Amino acid sequence: MLPQFCAVGLALVLGFSVANQTMPAFAHSGHDHGDRSAIKRSVIEPRIPRMILVRDDGAKVDIGTEFDRQGPIYLNFIYTSCGSVCPVLSQTFSVLADRLGPDRLKVRMISLSIDPEYDTPSRLAAYRQQFGADASWRFFTGSLEASAAMQRAFGVLSRDKMNHPVATFYRPAADRAWVRIDGFASPEQLEAEYRSSGSQ
Repeated sequence: MLPQFCAVGLALVLGFSVANQTMPAFAHSGHDHGDRSAIKRSVIEPRIPRMILVRDDGAKVDIGTEFDRQGPIYLNFIYTSCGSVCPVLSQTFSVLADRLGPDRLKVRMISLSIDPEYDTPSRLAAYRQQFGADASWRFFTGSLEASAAMQRAFGVLSRDKMNHPVATFYRPAADRAWVRIDGFASPEQLEAEYRSSGSQ
């Protein structure tokens, strides 16, 4: 699953040794990654809007219905023209998928574009190929309004895509709350959310 061009990103991800510390959320900030040694974990209950987004294969999907489906979900927000932070977040998902092993079939991963005007379904399809994403890891785009609504629901809306918060979200089941992890969570940390949630 490891794209060649993300070797540096992988080194960054695998180099993170993150404890359960509380630190401020990280943003792109002109691609200044800041302190990668800590994360902030919190429990949230977002009000996810019912709206249509477009999947990387061109299918139109009611994202509310998608989130209503049973089973564990990992979620992040990315844009394909990002040359630093987003490839690291995507590489983290790629390594996480490998680490989950046979349990990978029970888990879905969703990446939502925050730059829908540029991130067409075909661009998202090419991007997901670079990270070896399987059928359980899908990328979504849509209108500017839909993208903003989803970012707002999860508390990551920013005026500038270069400064959007770096965060990953995990929900163990449809009737459970979401966990928000601000900062550069490692694949091991994200796997631990799944292993400790009783989702196996």
